[in-house]
Amino acid sequence: MIEICQHDSCTGCFACENICPKRCISMVPDSLGALHPVIDQDNCIECLLCKNTCPNNRIIEYSNPIECYAGWRTDKDKRKFSASGGIGAVLSEHVISNGGVVVGTSYDDNIVPVTTVAYDFDGIEKFKGSKYVQSLIGKSFSQIRDLLTMGKQILYIATPCQISGLLSFLKKPYDNLITVDLICHGVCPTSYFTDEITHLSNKKHIANISNVTFRGNIREKFNFQLNFSLTIFDGQRVVFNRPAMQEYYFAGFLKGITLRENCYKCQYARPERVSDITIGDFIGIGKDYPFDGPENVSIITANSKKGSQFIQNVQKECGETLKLEERQYSEAIKYGPSLCAPFPRHELTDRFQALYPRLGFIKTIRRLLFRSVVSDRVHFWYRLLCIAAPKKLYRIITSRICR
Repeated sequence: MIEICQHDSCTGCFACENICPKRCISMVPDSLGALHPVIDQDNCIECLLCKNTCPNNRIIEYSNPIECYAGWRTDKDKRKFSASGGIGAVLSEHVISNGGVVVGTSYDDNIVPVTTVAYDFDGIEKFKGSKYVQSLIGKSFSQIRDLLTMGKQILYIATPCQISGLLSFLKKPYDNLITVDLICHGVCPTSYFTDEITHLSNKKHIANISNVTFRGNIREKFNFQLNFSLTIFDGQRVVFNRPAMQEYYFAGFLKGITLRENCYKCQYARPERVSDITIGDFIGIGKDYPFDGPENVSIITANSKKGSQFIQNVQKECGETLKLEERQYSEAIKYGPSLCAPFPRHELTDRFQALYPRLGFIKTIRRLLFRSVVSDRVHFWYRLLCIAAPKKLYRIITSRICR
């Protein structure tokens, strides 16, 4: 029996499923809900393409960034629904404008995050905003290879492990492929997200969901920072909104309780990168060196000559609608933990993994985070309403909730 890679090292990148000539590999949830490859032994011809293609069995080629910028689009309305500076959308629009295609993550009709090929501006609109969940790649690697062979320029935006999976699958470099990796905190299994959205839609009687967002530059409600919040839309109407630490799925993700096992020892969480370009939040900008830009901006690094030339072409085409300010990469490394090391395993992770097979996601995460979430909600409403009641009463209420 073939073992493609060690179970705890598998990133769920789908490279093995895409490369299999007999289509006998399926990605199946394990006991913790994380997708892993399962081989149909009756149809397997033991060609070992799956094992030889797996990034965990190959020498990963990393590159030190050669340029580093703080970037943001100057149009505030267009930046509104982006996670930080809106750089991903700018790069995507450039490629579409020049006849290329963009591959990123969007929701399908069931609000499941899937890797999608976009051929027009309507398609890339669905890529906007961070999606803090693992996307399902499906057979998209094969589709990308076919488009590259046809000569199409492709911009592929994904997590570093997904990009590594694609590069291993392709076997050779393509001049018409630009890879952009997202600075990654880690990912939760897709089923955790879909379970949470189903639970919320039933509990809140939400009949139709058109979009789910985790980030955005819409904030300043009641003078509170709501950049991190889980928001559910029905068309343009917000039907659910809750700040990150007051929402169970989001809190579990940010605390690092519910990540895939491989994320806790991620080989891509390091200063060196696997793609042509890296983008993400520029955490800590202005702390060591002066910065006069907006509050939420993106970091964008060029990790190859191809990536550097692509950024120059985008800047030339965008003109004043895109601001790029050269910065020291050391500044980003100092304050960006995901550029240095994997996210640490949370003290509650073992309990979560022990309870999940028996209780499922909804019950498990609520059992572990009930006190924390409710306490955060009390703090939030206390600040929001500017309660004039004595602080002693406030302390009594919160202490009883957290007891």
